[in-house]
This record gives sequence, C-alpha cells and structure tokens, in this order.
Amino acid sequence: MEKFDADIAQYCCTLAHKVRFVQYQNLRSFFWETELRTIPEGHPDYRKIEQEKIKLVQKIYPLIGKYLLVDMGSYDFARRGVSGKIKKKEEELKSWNINQQ
Repeated sequence: MEKFDADIAQYCCTLAHKVRFVQYQNLRSFFWETELRTIPEGHPDYRKIEQEKIKLVQKIYPLIGKYLLVDMGSYDFARRGVSGKIKKKEEELKSWNINQQ
C-alpha cells in the first residue's frame, strides 16, 4: 500500500483486532467477574461475553448455576435510571447532613 500512497498506508491494519483470545480464570474470579459485568449498568459488550461464559460454565458445572448472582437480562440502554438513583442518594445525604447540624 505504501508504494501507492504513503499517507493512506499508515491507516491500514492487519486485522489483528479480530484475533480471538483465551482467558484463564478460576471459579472464584469467574464468580466475581460475572457478578460485576452482568449488572444492568454494565457495558453491553461485557455483559454479552459474561452471559456466554455463564452458559458454558452452567453446562459444565450444573450445580454451580444456582449460586451465581448474575443478571441474564438484556438492556437497550445500560445506564438508564442511574442518574435518578444518584440524585436520590445525594438528597438523602444532604438531609442527613442538615439533621446532624
């Protein structure tokens, strides 16, 4: 590509971003990560990956499935309602601070 246009050649990629990877993980870190990544506020891409991991682990270890605290839901907008929760918590803290004085 460089012989045609040196400026454009610098933007060419080798598709290395499409290479799959392997993640080694014990069950303790699996529990932690799946609980963290499947919350409604979590990133949709992470949630999808973790939900697939959950399905695989439940297939291999069916007795463990009942102990997972995960959300298998699908959300169109991941952070919906979070600002309302934050605002409510701020108001509670303000009222608590005023009552303490």
